[in-house]
Amino acid sequence: MAILCSKCGRNEATIHVCQIVEGETTTMDFCADCAPQYPSLGDTTLHLKMYAGGKQEKEIVVERIRRDYPALSPAQLETYQFISACLWVANRKAEAASGQPSIHVAAGEILAVAPAVARERLGAEARARLRAMGLTSSAAFGEAVFALIGQGILGKTPEDRIEDFRVRSAFDEFMQAP
Repeated sequence: MAILCSKCGRNEATIHVCQIVEGETTTMDFCADCAPQYPSLGDTTLHLKMYAGGKQEKEIVVERIRRDYPALSPAQLETYQFISACLWVANRKAEAASGQPSIHVAAGEILAVAPAVARERLGAEARARLRAMGLTSSAAFGEAVFALIGQGILGKTPEDRIEDFRVRSAFDEFMQAP
C-alpha cells in the first residue's frame, strides 16, 4: 500500500523525512510537489525529484533549473546533473545502510559513490567529461558543490564544510587512474 503525502494527502509520498529533535522523532512523507514547500527541504529536493521521477519529471526539473538560474552555463548545468546523481545514489545508499529515510549525506558519502556514478552515467569518457566540468579532484568536487550552494541551487546543514571535501578519496583515485 502506498504512503500518501503528509501535506496534501492525495499524492503518493516519494520523499520521507525523519527528524529527531530533543529525543522526539517525527516522520513526514512528501510527494515531489509538496516536498519543496517543507521549510528545511526547499530546492534541495530537486536532485531527489530528478532521480526519483521518470524521464519527463527529470526534464521538468532541468527546465526549472534553467528558468530559475539563467546564469548557469551548459557546463554548470551538466555539473549540477552529475552532482545531483551522486547525491541521489549516496542518499539511497545511506537509507539502505541505516534503514531510515535520508535527505542529507556527508562529503565522504558523496565522494565514495562518485566513481560508480561517473562510470554508469558518463561511460568510457567519464574522466574526460568530469575534467571538462572541472571535477578533477575531491577538492574541486567540493568547490562545485559549494558553488551550487552559493547560488541557492543546493542546500547544506550548518555542519557541512567545504573542508570536508579536501581529503583523499575514491574519487581522487578514480580521476588519477589511467
